[in-house]
Amino acid sequence: MKATLLLADYAELSNGKLGVLGGGLTWFFAQSAVPLSVAVLLDADANEGGAKYDVRLRIVNLGGEPMGFIGDDGKPYRYEIDDIIEWPKKDANIENDLDFIWVGRFFGINLDEGMHRLEFVVKEEVVGSQVFAVRPKSAAGE
Repeated sequence: MKATLLLADYAELSNGKLGVLGGGLTWFFAQSAVPLSVAVLLDADANEGGAKYDVRLRIVNLGGEPMGFIGDDGKPYRYEIDDIIEWPKKDANIENDLDFIWVGRFFGINLDEGMHRLEFVVKEEVVGSQVFAVRPKSAAGE
């Protein structure tokens, strides 16, 4: 299985269609509580139809260490989204395999300036990733 990640200001899946606003992000300015959506296009082998998978979307630094924050309760939290997906069963009327789309949303991330990586993990294996940058907010407020 392999995954392609698309970073966006907002993404949602409705009636089998992917809706994206501000898609194709590769960087954003450092500030508090930045929303980030990630659309994941999954491509699997034909024999995976109907299977269930534990998946995780996580933000790590370029060294692979998980990124996170300290909550108001004083506890550490990681920027991770865990989910279970069920791959659609193959339809006998369709010759080709169908791709699967999954969307995850972080409602507020606050990362240090620099390079980071989103990873999509299936069965404890990274099947897709996307590097992005957090840039300093300019003095002019751009």
